[in-house]
Amino acid sequence: MKYVRADKVLPQKLLTKVREHCTGMIYVPSDGAFYRERNAEVMRLHGQGLPTAEIARRVYLGPRRVRQIIKSETDIPKDTSRRKGAPTPQSGERVASAMH
Repeated sequence: MKYVRADKVLPQKLLTKVREHCTGMIYVPSDGAFYRERNAEVMRLHGQGLPTAEIARRVYLGPRRVRQIIKSETDIPKDTSRRKGAPTPQSGERVASAMH
């Protein structure tokens, strides 16, 4: 995250209006487009087979964050309808109920 002085980037009228509501530090979130584009670039480079360290260097992130992005973009939602540890049926096989 980069900090900038509001008086250096905002028009004076807007700065005056902002000061009516808040003084001190204020966080202005992005619209998410930057992160979507960055994550797409991470996945593109990953798809080309580049090592995590090289991807991190190219997109100015740490290797750990690159791994997190790759994991979050490739995770398939798990079937939560089954109990944890319950047997999983194989192709065409039926699982006997544990309750009688």
